[in-house]
Amino acid sequence: MIFKLDIWLRAIRFRFLAASAIAVTCGLALTIWYQPQNLSLIYSALTYLGIFCLHCSVDLLNDYWDFKRGIDLRTKKTKFSGGTGGLPQGLLKPSHVYVAGIMFLILGLIIGGIFVYFKGFVIAIILLFAGLSIVLYSSKLVNWGLGELFVGAKGSLIVVGTFYVQNTSITLESVILGFIIVLLSSLVLFINSMPDIVP
Repeated sequence: MIFKLDIWLRAIRFRFLAASAIAVTCGLALTIWYQPQNLSLIYSALTYLGIFCLHCSVDLLNDYWDFKRGIDLRTKKTKFSGGTGGLPQGLLKPSHVYVAGIMFLILGLIIGGIFVYFKGFVIAIILLFAGLSIVLYSSKLVNWGLGELFVGAKGSLIVVGTFYVQNTSITLESVILGFIIVLLSSLVLFINSMPDIVP
């Protein structure tokens, strides 16, 4: 049962990968508008793959830690909060979810490492921030009330990083577009967290 595709797609919150896809697409669209001759289809595909891996990682590890801490066992399940339900319902084993989260993290970091090798320290800084955010998100950042801030920052850095990979530069336009993604990502996460608040 644990290998059923639909259960794993639910565990990685497949539909929510659209948020990362939008951020990457914004960076690529800005490249096409700014310097279309710089657009690399190979880099574009690797960017989507790497970002999707990191996104899957943070969602799987979030499910794991929320289950281990008992949060998803006490929270009323909705379409947007209370986790995916896979662990509380016994559809997946916690150890399998944790290992899958780590594997997605490693794969995402390896792809990011390729960009660090070819594009330099700016991508290394973004990758370091992403890695630390994923590892600390469920265990520390949400406890400190910083979850929405870091999710927003992640969205912004995806836009800026995608643009940088294609053009090896950071422009005001990429920062502004990234800031718009910050607002959208943070507000969506904030609204979806409202049902988790105990009155």
